[in-house]
Amino acid sequence: MIDEISKIQYEAMTEENKNDEGTYVPSFDKLIAEAPNEKMAAKWQEVRELIEKMKTYEICRFSGFAFDSVYMVEKNNGEYEVLQTPWHDGKGLEYIKKEYGGNYR
Repeated sequence: MIDEISKIQYEAMTEENKNDEGTYVPSFDKLIAEAPNEKMAAKWQEVRELIEKMKTYEICRFSGFAFDSVYMVEKNNGEYEVLQTPWHDGKGLEYIKKEYGGNYR
């Protein structure tokens, strides 16, 4: 099992979240506004800024997520991690919860 998590926030995205390149971009304003704490909100902002920066790269260009659900987890050791899975009616979320365990909220 990976380091247990203490907090998890996610977005299951729809076709409306797809950009012109066919990748998914989360609703960052909503994720930031609804983050369980200020540090997670700041981490979402960092992800947003990083994606914007990486859109300009000619090599290793990144414009969004391949899968339709994205998660931010705060691990018990204080580290944050961004993950993505297919949503599949919540099965992706269940996988993340099972894999990380812990008392998340």
